[in-house]
Parts: sequence; C-alpha cells; structure tokens
Amino acid sequence: MDASIRRANETIKSRNEPTIYSTSVKETGFLKATDILVLTDSKIYIFKSNGSKIKNVLPIYEMMGVKIDNSGKTESKNDHTIISLIFPKMNYTFETSLKMDSPQLLHHLYDIIQHVMSLNEQRKILIDNFRVSQQRHNGTGALYRLSNICVNPIKENFLALESILIYGQPYVSTSIFQDQKNFIPEFIKVLPLCPRIKSLSFPIIDNRSSSPSLQKDKNSGLNHRNSSEINNFQLLTHLARNEFYLKHISVQGEASDEFFDFLNALKENRDSRLFGLSFVNSEFNEDHLDSLEDMISQTEMKSIEFHRAIQPSTMPYFYKAFLSTKLFESVYCLNLSGTSNLDLSKLLPRLSKIKMLCLANCGIDVKDVLFSISYLTNLRVLDLSFNRCSEPIDLNEFYELNVDMPEYFNNLMVNNISFSSRCTIPFLEFIFSKFQNGLKLSIASITTANDEWNSIFSYLHHCEFRSLVSLVWDNNPIHPKFFTFLLKNPFFDSLSLNYCIKSAAAGDSLISLALFVESTQSLSKLSLRGNSKHYIGNNLNTLLKMVQSSTSLQFLDLTYTKCGDNGIKQINSFLSSWSPLKKLAIDGTHPTNPESFIELLHTAAKLKDHLCLSFPHNDVELLVKKKLISKDEAVNLRKLFLIDEKQHSFFLQPFRVFRYYFIDDFPNYLKKAQIDEIHTKRPLITELPPLSPKSTPANPYPASQLQSPAGKPGQSPFPRNSPLNSPKRKVTPRSSEITPLDFTNSPRRAVIPKKKSPKRPSSPKSPRSSPLKPSSQTERLPSPIEKPKKPEQVIVMRATSPKGAISPRTLKANPFGESPKRSRGVEIDQLQDSEENSGRSPARKHIHKSPSKKRPTSNKRSPKNKDELNESSEDNSKDDHYEYKRITRPPPPLIFGSDSEETKPKGKTSPKKKTSPKRKINSPASNKEIFNEHENQHHDERGNGNEKISTPKKPRSPKEKSPHQRGSGSNTPKRTKRQNSPTGSPKKKSPIRNKNKNAESESDSQENMEVPVNYEKPKWEFPKLNETHDSNTFWKDFRDNFMADQLVNV
Repeated sequence: MDASIRRANETIKSRNEPTIYSTSVKETGFLKATDILVLTDSKIYIFKSNGSKIKNVLPIYEMMGVKIDNSGKTESKNDHTIISLIFPKMNYTFETSLKMDSPQLLHHLYDIIQHVMSLNEQRKILIDNFRVSQQRHNGTGALYRLSNICVNPIKENFLALESILIYGQPYVSTSIFQDQKNFIPEFIKVLPLCPRIKSLSFPIIDNRSSSPSLQKDKNSGLNHRNSSEINNFQLLTHLARNEFYLKHISVQGEASDEFFDFLNALKENRDSRLFGLSFVNSEFNEDHLDSLEDMISQTEMKSIEFHRAIQPSTMPYFYKAFLSTKLFESVYCLNLSGTSNLDLSKLLPRLSKIKMLCLANCGIDVKDVLFSISYLTNLRVLDLSFNRCSEPIDLNEFYELNVDMPEYFNNLMVNNISFSSRCTIPFLEFIFSKFQNGLKLSIASITTANDEWNSIFSYLHHCEFRSLVSLVWDNNPIHPKFFTFLLKNPFFDSLSLNYCIKSAAAGDSLISLALFVESTQSLSKLSLRGNSKHYIGNNLNTLLKMVQSSTSLQFLDLTYTKCGDNGIKQINSFLSSWSPLKKLAIDGTHPTNPESFIELLHTAAKLKDHLCLSFPHNDVELLVKKKLISKDEAVNLRKLFLIDEKQHSFFLQPFRVFRYYFIDDFPNYLKKAQIDEIHTKRPLITELPPLSPKSTPANPYPASQLQSPAGKPGQSPFPRNSPLNSPKRKVTPRSSEITPLDFTNSPRRAVIPKKKSPKRPSSPKSPRSSPLKPSSQTERLPSPIEKPKKPEQVIVMRATSPKGAISPRTLKANPFGESPKRSRGVEIDQLQDSEENSGRSPARKHIHKSPSKKRPTSNKRSPKNKDELNESSEDNSKDDHYEYKRITRPPPPLIFGSDSEETKPKGKTSPKKKTSPKRKINSPASNKEIFNEHENQHHDERGNGNEKISTPKKPRSPKEKSPHQRGSGSNTPKRTKRQNSPTGSPKKKSPIRNKNKNAESESDSQENMEVPVNYEKPKWEFPKLNETHDSNTFWKDFRDNFMADQLVNV
C-alpha cells in the first residue's frame, strides 16, 4: 500500500500541486473497496487502490459539511471512524482507523479550511466538533487560494501580489493590477487571508487606458473591457460583506447608488476592524453625509477623510449638521486636505474634540490657524503642509488675543510651506516659545528666500529651545550650526534628513552629521534617504565609523546611497563589528560586483536574530537585469532572510521577508502604541535637565552629559581649532562648550605637520632656587635651568607682528578647562612659515636649535621711552594675532644663544642694565596695578647688572661659533669661557644668559604668574644681528623689549 500512496503523490506533484497529507481509506459499502485519499491546498483527490488513476476530485471551497461518526468504537476496541464529506453534487463517505489515520486526517483537513477560507465561509460549513476562530496568516494561503479560483490568471498580477505578501507591503492600490474588472473581485476574496495589507486604495481608472491583456485573444476568448465599467463602490460592497484585516479604505470617484449599499454592508459586518475611510472627489450631498454619519456612529470608526469630496453648496450643512457631537463620540481624526475655500471661523469651533487634524493644501495661511488654535482644546497632531505663511507671526499680537495653546499639543507638520520674506524666523520663534513640554516638528521642503538661510542657521545656533523630540528636515539645507542646535535637546529621539546631502558636498555634511550622531546620547532613529540628485555616494565610511560608536541609535535608513562596491564593503565591515542597531535599510547601493554584494547579504543573514536588514529588493533586481546573477540565485538570496513563523502548519512555513516601507504623509491609521499615546494625557517632556552654571550661555548641557568624539563625557564634540576628520591626528576636545563646526578650519588647513622635537638639555637644579607661594605679588619667572617637578597643561600663545616676527608666551593653564578663541586673521601655516623663516622651530616644540644660516638683519629699532612705546603699541594693536595650542608642561626654555661655552672676557663686567619702561595696558585698573607692581618688583631685584653667574663648562671646537658669532661679523668681540658653577655640577649648556643672582628663585614665582585677562600685548620683535652689531648691544636691546612683555626673565 505504501507504493500506491507514493505513486499517487507523484501524480499530484506532476500537476504542480502540493501534497499535504495522504492515506488509504475504505469505502462504506458491501464491498468496502480501498481508495487512496490525498489532501492538497485546495482539493481532495480520490485515487484507486493502486494509486495510478484518479477516481474523483472534490474542491474544498465547495464543501458544505463534515460529519464524523464514531459508531465503530466499542468497549473492547477502537476500530474505525466513519467520515462523511458533503458537497453540493455528491457526498463521499469513508472509514479510517480511529487510532492512526483519523486524527491526523481531520487535523490537516481543518488546517486547510482555516487557512484558505474566510471566517464567513467557515461559518457556512457544518462541521462536527469544529470551532470557527481567527488564525494566523502569512500570505501563503492567499496565493494558493488565488491560483485555484482565478480563471485565466495574468502572470504579472500574480507576481505583483506575491511580492506584496512576501514583503508585507501595508499600502496597496488596485491600479498596480491589470485587468481590474476581472482580477479585483478575485483579489477581494483573498483579502481576509492577507493580514499585512492595512490600507487599500481604489483610484479612478483612466477611461482612455486599457491593459494589453484585455485585448481580444482568440485562445483565451477574452474581450476588451473599457475601464469606465468599473464601479468602485460596487467592489467595496463585496469587500464589506466579508471580513478583512484592513485598517483604512480610500475610494476615488463620484458617489453612486452603490454607496449606500457599501455603508449598510459595513454596518452589518461584525468582523470589521476598519479605522477610517477616505473619500476623494465624491461630490457628497446632504443625504450622503447623513448616511455616513449614521454608519460611523454604529461602527465606532475613528477617522474620516474628505479630499474635495463635498459639494460647495453642501459645505454649510457640513459645518452645522455633520460636525456634530454625535459624530465626535468616536471620531478623533479628521483629514480635510485638498479642500479649498474652508471657513475657519465656522470649522474650528466645531472641532473641540478632534485630536488629529489635517488641513494640508487647503490654501490657508498658517498664521490664521495658529491664532485660532485655542478652539482645538484636545488637539495633539496638526498638519498644515502645502500652505503659505505670508505674514510674520507676532508674539505680542498672539498674547493680546488671549490665544491659549492646547495643553497636550506636541506634533506639528509644516512641510512644503511657502514662507514670505522674513517670516521663517518669527515662525520658529513662535513655535519654540509655545512647546516647552516637547515638540515633534516636521518642516521639510520649505520655500524661503535664499539669503535667509544664513539667518535661520544663526538663529538656531543661538536659540535656547531645548524641548525638541523629533525633527523631519527633508530636502532642506544643513549647516554645522544646525547640529549644534540639535545637540542642545536632551530628549531628541528621531531625525530625518532625507534628500539633504548633496553628492558634491557630501563629505563636509557627513562630518558634521557624524560628529552629532556620536555625541548625542538620545538619538534612536536616523533617516538619510537619497534620490537621483541628492545621495551620499562614496562618503559613507565617515558616517559608519561614528554610528558604530553610538550607543542609542537603533534604526538607520540609508536607502539610495549609490555608494557602489566600495560602500558595500564598508557596510559589510560595519555589520561585522558589534552595533546596537535593530533595523537597517540599505537598498539602492547600485552594486556592480555581485560577489561583494552577496557577501554582504550572507553577513547580514547571520545577524538576523538581532538586526533586521530591509531586504535590498531593487539591488537584487538590478543584478538580475544586468544578468550578473540568475533568478534562482536571487530567490536563494531572499531565502536567507525568511522569517520563522514558529508554527507546524503547512500554511505557516517560512515565507515572509522583512522590508522597510517609507511613509511620510499624515497617517491614515494608527497602531496600538500610537493610539495609546494619543489618548494619554501626559506631556512628552515633564522636566528638562538644568543647564550647567557656566559663564558661556551657549553650552546646553552640563559637562557630565556631553559626549566627546572619543566617547568620553565632559568635553565638546565640536573642537574649534582641531581637524574634524584627520586620520593622522586624534581630535582632542578642549572644553565642554558647544561650538559650531567651522569648515574654514578644515583638516587640510588646521593640521600642523608634526616634527621631531630635539632633546632638551638636562641641567641640574640650582641650589639657590626655592619655591615661592603663588600669588599675584610674589610670582616669579621660570628659571632657565630649573626643571618643573610635575607636568602641567599650559596654553602657548603666539603673536605675529606686521612683518611676521613671532613672540612665544607661556601662560598658566586655565583651571576651568575653557579654551580661548582663535584669531580669525592668522592661519597656522602662516605662523609656521614665519617661525621657520625667523630661524626658530614651531611653538609646539619650544626648543630652538641654532640654525646654521645667518639671521636676517632688522633695521627696526626698539622703542626707547614710554611715549614711543605706547604709540607703537596703539598702532599695532589692530594687527595682533594670536594662536593657542594646548601642550603639556614643562616647555623647555627659549634658547636664543644656546651655547654657553664662550662668555665675556675676564675682568670685564657687563654694562648696567637699563630699566624697562612701563607699558600701557588696555585692561582694568586692578590688573594694570598688579602688572606694574610685578614689573617693578623684578626690576628692583635685578640690581646693577654686575653680578656674575657661573655656568657649566663644555668644550667647543675652535671652528665652531656661538649663535651670536654666527649672526655677527668680525667686529663682534669674542666671549671668554665662564667659570665652573659653585655647586660643582658637571659642565652643561646654559640655556639663557642671566644677570641676576636669584634668577632661579624668581623664575619659580613667575611660573605661576597669571596674565591679566584684558591685557592687550603690543608688538615686538627680536633685534637681528648684522655685521656691525655688538653682542652686548644685542642682549641689551633684547632685554628691553623682551622684559617689557613680562614673558621670560633674561
């Protein structure tokens, strides 16, 4: 008998039908002949005992009843069960084994009935011991059912429906099908088996259009049917008489007589889960509105939409009678988009119970609605897209009219708004002042004057609004200041920048975006979809690196990036590392190499337990179209992402694949979580975290809540003077202040090439040096031979004179970690060039190694008196430029004559040192007094300049010259060697010639000296030696100018 069953199964397989269950049964009669019974998805086949010939075929859809008789059961044994299958034209009765075949046969028969028949069809079947209940469906039963009931099916229709069911497409329009007159009625029959289809649209079919498949065909016998014969309301009546999973139905066209039949069918449908109806160009009159109101009140529908659907003469009745209290007992969503000539003074007072309102493309002014919004006391969501804003919104006028915003209003959609000149910023000021408890804002594709965008970004940069929760900024320009504004919002959750990144400037935009993504701690959804003009291209890696370090991002949409094969490899590498993402969309990469693309899909398939990758259907079809892969290979790639239904039913085998569908319109229906949110009387934000008590108001967070690009809290993610994305240099933020991303300091201009710093000469600590307590009165200059005990962060400031001379200054580190601002007039490259030209190493090195070439001479003399000095300072104050770099102490002393072997001739004393003139300082009086007092103190301590300081001795070759000898000619007197130091220390180089006995102790106090904040440093430059310049004159001039700045005690 097993061979007979096997033979029958092979026969079914040859007919391209699946075998669900097969067994041998016996007819009830005198002879009790043995038959082979085979269950398929839609039929019951009866074979003869040998399994080679079909005796009968019974369609399951025509079954009228199933009777089960257990009369064969006795007290001694359970032998058999008698089963009768009732059909319109015949009954088939057989008996089977009670222990083995009977339970399994009935189980599979019931499973077929539940997955290929609607609930209404099941209720019509009389089945013993069978309970009609809702079952899970994944679309497999709908395809099997459609393949059996369609007469002359069109292949394109079947493939289109298969794609809809596989990917779970929620919105479907009947316009995608061919031969609508014949196919749509059959499609409606299987809709109860398609739970993933949530919204169905019935548009008007153009009278001039006709499908090629409808042309006369001699073989099929089909005749052309004009599309004008299709009556949408007639089709909807058939749909409403059956159960369905639809949440929303949209119908276009003038209401016919079948409109009332459709409404009556909806009222009688017990299984309807309809959330809302949408009518387009329906030409409703008063009778239509009365019948519609009665249906809504009985079915407790939640949403109603009218898109140019009401006759102009019926609008007064609509305001007065239709919008009644009875209607709003269940309805809380109203969509009037596309309806022109609305009378807001009559409409808005009737909508006090509405929670979601759409007035898009109604030809109204945004200001008129916002100034009348106090009528909408229960409003939560408002859509004013495709309208205009012709007048600036004045807050004072708003307050004078005593307009109150709805308490829980938090979602505003103003997409494609046309803003008149100087209206955008007042509009933003208005909404930011009224949504302190949280705002979800959609302001995509707005139209404004081109010269206003800079003002808009400047306003956002300085705006103190911090309650933004979600933002849709599609198809608008972006700027680093825009991301600085977003970073101020601690509860910011969702960002959409679709079509914002232009391929030509994608690199700069992605750097700003990437820093923001890495720095924010609350963003969970990011959308960066592209189109044919705006896409990321080859710059994807910059974003992926930052996304990988984000701990909050869970959804990322990168559809249509056109990243190519290189981008595919970068995505593959990104997926190989751990990421908190839960959903990712990458369709539209445009691959040309199938191997890298297939490798990416295999990597993503291994992660499908915790990462849902939207299947890249378009990219796969592109490879098939280019004949780079076959159709079978494409099907195998899709099977990698099949969703396990975790059921043992034949109709719940893995079939579906996750695919993300982008929807940006006003919602036609709501999910359960959205419904709960709409009805919850609770603001989005109950309390904002306090701002950090900093002197800079631009910082939106406390330092502990900021995250730097390195992932460490407490530092700004946007460093001003550091490269934004440099592989050679690590970005180190320097303060917790949020500053804008300034692309004038691009990586190519901001990076200083690193050079090897020469080794610092080690010198012993002088026994005369003794630390002093830091104070404004007793601070001393750093000793040239003393080495600090502990490293300390300092700020090195470099100033340039009009001729390019550079002066180094060492300042004490700011204890609050605030970074000074960089002068806009000096480029780092210029500073470096001027340093190299002057014979000194960059200030980052702080060690000068005497150059072999001569220094250029300078004819500029130093100021000799106070008046001359002040005059020079005032003339050059406007040209001062400073640059700050944070380094680690101790910086080595600045060595202008590093060789100390040659000293003054014995028996000679240096001339008496002149007192440095007091300088004019543009600072507060207190700072000036402290500065002058400090200067006088050091002047008194220097004495007459006759003291000698012994330095270590170091042999020098006779041919080698000191730095001063290199710069001077033959007239420069030679210096004699110094005596050994009293301490008996080994002979070392003395970094700087010092004329003071207590130089070391004085320099210790100067190390902690604080320079007045408002001190404006005059210009100065080194005197340059020439052929006739004396070395003593050099040091005298140098001392006068150098000590006047109070930088280093020479």
